[in-house]
Amino acid sequence: MSPLLSGLLSAPFAIGALLMRTLASTILKKFGFKKCISLAPIGIFISLMMMSFITKESGYVYICFSGALLGFFTIFLYASNGPLAYVDMPKSLSSSATSIDTTVRQFSMSLAIGLCAFLVLTYLNILNLHSLADIGATQAFHYTFRTLAVLVLFQILISFGIKKSDGDEAAKGA
Repeated sequence: MSPLLSGLLSAPFAIGALLMRTLASTILKKFGFKKCISLAPIGIFISLMMMSFITKESGYVYICFSGALLGFFTIFLYASNGPLAYVDMPKSLSSSATSIDTTVRQFSMSLAIGLCAFLVLTYLNILNLHSLADIGATQAFHYTFRTLAVLVLFQILISFGIKKSDGDEAAKGA
């Protein structure tokens, strides 16, 4: 694909994310943090699994829909997890907490990129392929998406430690 077409096919991720940004506070108020933190990883799992079946024969609608779904549920998870970090934070510490939170998020994204690269390379080796240009290399990406989909489900475990009422005050102010 051309760079322009590739970019256009990745744009729905941002559209899904923007849509969730507008709906997040309403959804959090209605369902609460515990349910949202439990459901968001399931949506990410489904969208990653959908992406793991993309081939060069896949239709643009399927590619765009799976990307938009991933953007939607990724922001849903961020919007659910993020405010809980600040609920009990005294205002005097909020700027320090924001710096730490931003640093942790950036570091986590770096680790995630490293994990993705590691998984793709691992699956290339398992498939006995030597580069991404080899025929069949897309299979390494399919396996990577499926592995990430399963790993995301562990996020649900976090919801077990959350009380149903946790974040209620933050949801009211959302």
